[in-house]
Amino acid sequence: MCNMAAFVGSEPAAPILLRLIAAQEGYGGGHFTGLATVHDGRLHVAKVVGDCATLIRETRAAELPGTVGIIHSRTPSAPLQEWAQPFLAWNDQVAYQANGAQGVFKGLVDYDAIYDRLRALGAFFRSEVPREIKPYPLLAHGGSVHTTDLLGGLIADNHVRLGLDLAAAMRAAVSDAPSEIASLAVSAREADCVSAVRLGTPLMWGYREGAGYLATSALAFADEGLAGIQPVPAGCSAVLTSSGLSCRPFSGRLGQTCPVRPWPAACRILDGVLADGKPHHVGGLAKALAGLWPDEYLSEAVMLAYEYARIECLAGRLDVTRGQVPASRPGANAPQWLFVRRKNG
Repeated sequence: MCNMAAFVGSEPAAPILLRLIAAQEGYGGGHFTGLATVHDGRLHVAKVVGDCATLIRETRAAELPGTVGIIHSRTPSAPLQEWAQPFLAWNDQVAYQANGAQGVFKGLVDYDAIYDRLRALGAFFRSEVPREIKPYPLLAHGGSVHTTDLLGGLIADNHVRLGLDLAAAMRAAVSDAPSEIASLAVSAREADCVSAVRLGTPLMWGYREGAGYLATSALAFADEGLAGIQPVPAGCSAVLTSSGLSCRPFSGRLGQTCPVRPWPAACRILDGVLADGKPHHVGGLAKALAGLWPDEYLSEAVMLAYEYARIECLAGRLDVTRGQVPASRPGANAPQWLFVRRKNG
């Protein structure tokens, strides 16, 4: 699964965001990296096919202005730079990114209808290519658009043409085209906040005086000197500012979360998985927890896998082994980090 982060504060956002993504990219990203900040009524974006080090080396990402921003590191795909996230909407007013998959909502969204409606309004999509890119939907015209780019266009239309604030624009878009995701967005019109949605897929909130953080895994916060860390509630939209996080639950299917988090059962299962002393990817740990959530609830298996790993690492019972795998960028490697039980743990 991809990884991402956000920052809102009074300090330059770009260096902090680059630290946050570098601290977690090996858990599921490293193939594409992108960053967006807000400054003086404009969005500033840098992205590459490659890891965080490539982004720093080949762009001016570390110098992007502003104290508010989002960053993303994603899994393998076709090596097209515009398929890196975040996606800048056609009107240059919204940058949007997401982690996750269609999940229980697969087959329920008419992406052709969304595409046609937005194209009729003059929208275009920077990720559009005249061929199929799996596993993304093949549109009726025979091409592909990244579904996150498509949803970002819908959010931008809700925000700019219809006049909704960014959080409301995200809620409306996600309600029209739901997936089991966590997502982040920034707007050129809202310079002091990041808006978010969490439908099961992990998203953690960290804070200190005058600054707010979000990340896929709280492992990203280890060196940030935060006063507190907690999960963003599942089935909610949220607005992050420098003074806090405000959340609003979805109703109906999008807000249907498990009333009791099965933490003790998850710990027993993952203790058993890691007892073999072999390295395990966080995705494999999450799969081992899949049966803890009935189909009617949004699954938090990946969230619990990350939190279990963080707690066990801090307690000295798990180590992180850092390796590399072939990257989406030809001839390059992407980081891959695995969790392994310490022999004396």
